[in-house]
Amino acid sequence: MSKIGKSLGLLFAGALVVGAGQASAAETFFAHMDSSENVPANSSKAQSQLILQYTDEGNLNFKLMLSNIDEFSVSHIHCAPAGLNGPAGVNLAALTPPSAVNGTIEGVITVPNGNGVNNCGWVTNADVVAAIKAGNAYVNVHTKSVPGGVIRGQLR
Repeated sequence: MSKIGKSLGLLFAGALVVGAGQASAAETFFAHMDSSENVPANSSKAQSQLILQYTDEGNLNFKLMLSNIDEFSVSHIHCAPAGLNGPAGVNLAALTPPSAVNGTIEGVITVPNGNGVNNCGWVTNADVVAAIKAGNAYVNVHTKSVPGGVIRGQLR
């Protein structure tokens, strides 16, 4: 191994040791949404992905990627286990009037009811994270023609 290679190896190993001692609350969760996960299931070809990061500051940063969504109206995080419907606890995004969406919506949730929706009793984003870890949180995309939700995915 060259002298440069050894130096880079030591530098990289040192960075791992320094980073290993630093505690971090940041955690990332995912959901894939499609019509087969919806309750009841339907034949929509719409799909979506959600990447949700719980930050050291206690925020929830999200990236909602939508495909083939006609008449998108709103997307929420709901509280319920897989296979059961539950109330909305966090409003991720809403469009008025509803319109077709193929793209990405990003945002930051500072408190669960900061966007006007919280029927889950979540007081902090830590409560949302606890529900996700317990298997009791899912994401739903609602449309004008399917107001109860056209696609869904459990957060993991």
